[in-house]
Amino acid sequence: MDGPPMELTEPGEDLDLVGEDQIILQILDLHAVRNHFKAALELFKKHIHHPEFEPTLSGLSICRPRNGSFLLPCGGPSDSQVFMLVAFELAVLENVRDFLRRLDKVAEASLTRVFSPEQEVFAPYFAFFRLAFPQIIKSDRLAPQFQKAFTEFEHSHFANCVESLGLLAEDVLVQVDEQPFRDACP
Repeated sequence: MDGPPMELTEPGEDLDLVGEDQIILQILDLHAVRNHFKAALELFKKHIHHPEFEPTLSGLSICRPRNGSFLLPCGGPSDSQVFMLVAFELAVLENVRDFLRRLDKVAEASLTRVFSPEQEVFAPYFAFFRLAFPQIIKSDRLAPQFQKAFTEFEHSHFANCVESLGLLAEDVLVQVDEQPFRDACP
């Protein structure tokens, strides 16, 4: 995923920006910013940024830094002074934590592995699946049942959510079992 190096622009450089972005660049001393946050910028360039990188920190959005992906499953940093990131790779969380520390935006950070089948574990998988399911599930008959499961999960009706997913699984297994009987034998 190596691409051209990311650079901060020099003051006065024409970027074809409009509005607030242009005003900010006119009053911001990028040389001072570059020096003050040198360690954070180096970490960002080395471990986070890549040509397709899009920074996102909204619920149910996947952020894809250089070495994996993470999501912010509940609300976001604006909801409180505490927020949680979820990733399947430890290195992703370590890099984001180190970057935020070097920006002096995180006072305390802890990395915790979670194994038990509780909401904290279920939520990230569910969020990833919700983002991907339109590309995975092409059945018009199953899509509304998935939407019902998503709604039940959002409303913290976890028993109903699991029940909906169980009925969906049963439906898919029945289709798999019956498929050989539908196809004509040669």
